[in-house]
Amino acid sequence: MRFSKFLFLILSVALLATLTPTKVSAHGDLGMTAAIGLPNGVTPAVGLPSNAFNRITISTAASSSFNIRLSDMFQLDLGLGYMSVSQGEGTDAQNTLSFGAGGKYFLKRGDVQPYVNLGFSFTQIPTIENGTSKVSGNMITVLGAFGVQSFINQANTVALFVQMGFGYNMGSVETANTIAGQTTTSTSDFSTMNLGGSAIGMSIYF
Repeated sequence: MRFSKFLFLILSVALLATLTPTKVSAHGDLGMTAAIGLPNGVTPAVGLPSNAFNRITISTAASSSFNIRLSDMFQLDLGLGYMSVSQGEGTDAQNTLSFGAGGKYFLKRGDVQPYVNLGFSFTQIPTIENGTSKVSGNMITVLGAFGVQSFINQANTVALFVQMGFGYNMGSVETANTIAGQTTTSTSDFSTMNLGGSAIGMSIYF
């Protein structure tokens, strides 16, 4: 129910923005963006939703990106994501970074701009220890999202945004188990997709 209401809100704002005649756009060719992922959310720079695999759980805490406004309608994003990785309940979480790149295509110029966002990221999963087992790996995420950006000052240099999207994650996980002094390792591939992701954030152009 919350997902449906949130999606309806974003679509309504985007429709109003599209129907509003205005030619105002962002001032500045460069910018910075900071975002936080809501529960089961994705961030524009990282594109990694909260995922539960067989052995580990990865969640997004925050992300930041450097933005290059190539035109009034297209923006290139290069970013970092701050990740939390754990092997399950009762284990200590570790932190890692995710490196991502993507682009936003703005459907309309104006104070309120609906957009679509496509990108990808790479995450090196740190070694997680739990008793006699160790887990490590890596992951590539492909992101797709739809959102709305709204400028909050007259100079059109500061904007707030909200978006919803999905992340398709693929990678490999290596598990090492040590029993009676003997260590065995196994590698497994995974692929997951999460729908209904969301994020909120702020962009500053200069």
